[in-house]
Amino acid sequence: MYQSFRVKNFRCFKDLQINDLGRVNLIAGKNNTGKTALMEAMYAFSRPLSPWTLFQTQSARGIDVPERDYPQYWKQLFFGMESNRPIYMQASGPEFAEGIRLTIAELVNDGSNDNDFADYFQRRRRPPTVGEMLRETEERERVLQYRLTWENTTLPLVVYFASDLLTDSVKEFQTESRFIPVSYRVKDEWIADRYSQLEVAEKNDLLLHDLSNIEPRLTQLKVLSPWGTQMLWAETGGSSMPLRTLGEGTNRFCHFLMTMMAVNPPYLFIDEIENGIHHSVQCKVWQAIGKLARELDIQVFATTHSLEMIRAAYEAFSEDDKLEEFRYHRLSRSRKTGELRATTYNELDMKAVAAFDFEHEVR
Repeated sequence: MYQSFRVKNFRCFKDLQINDLGRVNLIAGKNNTGKTALMEAMYAFSRPLSPWTLFQTQSARGIDVPERDYPQYWKQLFFGMESNRPIYMQASGPEFAEGIRLTIAELVNDGSNDNDFADYFQRRRRPPTVGEMLRETEERERVLQYRLTWENTTLPLVVYFASDLLTDSVKEFQTESRFIPVSYRVKDEWIADRYSQLEVAEKNDLLLHDLSNIEPRLTQLKVLSPWGTQMLWAETGGSSMPLRTLGEGTNRFCHFLMTMMAVNPPYLFIDEIENGIHHSVQCKVWQAIGKLARELDIQVFATTHSLEMIRAAYEAFSEDDKLEEFRYHRLSRSRKTGELRATTYNELDMKAVAAFDFEHEVR
């Protein structure tokens, strides 16, 4: 698990350190204080051999750019859009080797980075011909380099516009973490496939139990394909209907549960966790997430704008006597420097947040 995390020169962060991370972490703050960006950085760090991860997070924000414009596109990943300053990420925790860090830098094809360009070609799965090497080197004015460093070893990965990077030599640093954007709608085929996995593993009753906590009418789940596409159907009140028809909150919660139960990622990132989920069932949502995170050894990070969601998390972990697993972090700007900082609330602070209604969050 992450115990602490530091990120520099990424998006809105000049230099941010967040400490005392727990099993389940809720990140709050006003608009444009970097809640999503912080999770994107952690997500990228957990998948250092997948350089396209950050590009996928851009796509989740609704930003898609043609390949020819990628150098301008990736400038948005750098603090102040100054790509001459490398992005730096480092984490502490039992799963991380001493001193492991990820550096992302823009390289200019001006003759000063020939060694890095040559190293890229040597590490390709299929060695290019001399003609291909010369042509590609001439065409690329700028590239994005990922440099993974641990102990006394460094593995540079130069990103052109292909996915043929070496991925075998340091697999111990690559995880199957998952990031769930706020507006992402998972495909029906994915839901049906994951539900089938749970059914084979005889875990489908657990999913039904947790979902029925927020949709009491739900009595059965099953995969059907009446229109040629496999979909998850729900039985409520004696009639069957696609799960999609039960509302955004139920479907989003189902996505959370299926990701945890069927994929079992070591790290799960959920953006704006309250979206679509009524305040009256938020405590039960947290209890289900906390239980699965504990049993499956998953570290969860979520963002919120909702004071109700913060209170519900505190209530859920308090009722289960697992408050030591929960951490509440708030991102804010320094009035003096304008830089972002992270504050972690202790149990006494959390009691104050839960007890009083003051202007702490966007409602």
